[in-house]
Amino acid sequence: SDKGGEYISGDGTDLTITSGGAVSIDASPLSFSGASTIDTSGNNLLTLDGGTAGVRVDNTFGVGVAPLAYRPVYLAGSHTSAVATSGFYQSQSLTTTGSGKNIMGAYFGTTLTVNHASAHPIGAQIYIEPSAITLTSGTVTNAAGLYIKNAPSNGDANYAIFVDGGDCRFDGNVGIGTDAPATKLHVVDTSSLKYENNSLILTRAGGHLLTLLNASTTIANNNALGYVRFEGNENGAGQVASASMEGHADAAWTSNSDCPSRLTFWTTPASSATALERMRIDSSGDVTFTGDLIISTADKGISFTGG
Repeated sequence: SDKGGEYISGDGTDLTITSGGAVSIDASPLSFSGASTIDTSGNNLLTLDGGTAGVRVDNTFGVGVAPLAYRPVYLAGSHTSAVATSGFYQSQSLTTTGSGKNIMGAYFGTTLTVNHASAHPIGAQIYIEPSAITLTSGTVTNAAGLYIKNAPSNGDANYAIFVDGGDCRFDGNVGIGTDAPATKLHVVDTSSLKYENNSLILTRAGGHLLTLLNASTTIANNNALGYVRFEGNENGAGQVASASMEGHADAAWTSNSDCPSRLTFWTTPASSATALERMRIDSSGDVTFTGDLIISTADKGISFTGG
């Protein structure tokens, strides 16, 4: 007896049930044969406290669902609460004592082996399905397949996402500073500073190369090679391309060693929203102006040299 509780002993296994309802089992090892269920109406179904070896599951583990052979850990619980999560992982503290060792809240390092001749669409360490959100009331401000609240701090360098090599692929649109990207890369900078802030900076030792590529394998006369457009959106009435630089094929390309091109410059006159070609540099090097050529020099002469 333990103050009104029960004490059962036999074959080296002790089971103690106290008057307060606490249960302790002293067994090494503790084994369950067949289908076993541990049931309780308390907040914690099973608490393992103490020791350093942790918990080991040699087969499969399911929460809210029967585990499957191809899903060693299977979480499929369903519940309703003020803060709802199907899985919650938070370590109280992680401390590394080894020199030069990584410290990680979670580590995924599965070896993926393909042992079937058919094509396998996806091989990934982490696969995230789109969230199926049903609104019975209220709204969701930001719905995301992956949400990272912020970058960490106190590192020599701090990143919300760090890709240490390899390519990154985005099949949809990417927005920086906007929640409604209208094209493959849409950058919005709300700063009003003219020179101090840049929406895009390309940095490379020796200078940077910006390439606009027509990926067609057949380039015909007048085919566009690339555009640089300068647009505005007066009063939110819609974007207008007011000025541009355009590159076109000046004749059909016959090989990678016969690629004639021209460059044109366009501006929009007053009382109009349609840009007009103002200057052309063709494949022969001739320069054509559609307006007046005005040269203003206070202390410089003008010299023309040629045949």
